[in-house]
Amino acid sequence: MIANRGADYENESRRLKNFANLYASAPERIQTKTYVMPIAANLGLNEAETKHLYEQVASTFSLLTPMGGHDADPELYGEENRKSLNVVPSRDKFEIGLIKTYAEKSKGFIFAICRGHQMTSIALGYKLLQDLPTEAPSDVNHSHGSHGISLKNTAYGFLKWATGGKMSVEVNTLHHQAVLYTPGGPAQPAAYGPDGIVEGLEFKNGRGLTLQFHPELMDNALGRSIMHSVVRAKNRTIKRECRALFSPAA
Repeated sequence: MIANRGADYENESRRLKNFANLYASAPERIQTKTYVMPIAANLGLNEAETKHLYEQVASTFSLLTPMGGHDADPELYGEENRKSLNVVPSRDKFEIGLIKTYAEKSKGFIFAICRGHQMTSIALGYKLLQDLPTEAPSDVNHSHGSHGISLKNTAYGFLKWATGGKMSVEVNTLHHQAVLYTPGGPAQPAAYGPDGIVEGLEFKNGRGLTLQFHPELMDNALGRSIMHSVVRAKNRTIKRECRALFSPAA
């Protein structure tokens, strides 16, 4: 898991405990140990040392989880800051580099949530809507509560697998930014909200699932099923998994 706020270092961090417990409780009884990557862990490292750190993580860990948190630095996707909040460039630059290296290696599985969903999408070449109320106003309140999502058929069907085949489910919501999806890139939509906002993406090479909502906080059968499906997915053999995620065919 990639830390992005100071509370992630605390022994009683609720969300880290949730992640660890949910991963460890998967029915397969696979021994899943969780580790936390410090914020901007390359501080003091030169470019070559940072690259080596990225590659060591990508070759050592079978699952990478970019978590929820503050807004991403718009410079990462070539835009000025309009309404992005609590931006920390050094944190975001490190995280983007780690996610991109991990995705390019295609050895492990990326499961990203909320901010992590957005950061991973940026690493894959997508942009963000910086403020939904002003850039994509609708009757849906994304800042709190819950709303329905509609699932889409994908090449590997990870999210559909987790819902037991249901094509519409209710999820929580806690964000003001969103991924601006454009067709033809390395990911495909797995779910949309009622207002057309992308709520889930799956990697076309089968090595990642990103969600705008928070299954680790849902405390219900659906949330647990999604978390458990990630443990299954990271151990699943993917045909043609050596195919580069960023290839022209992606």
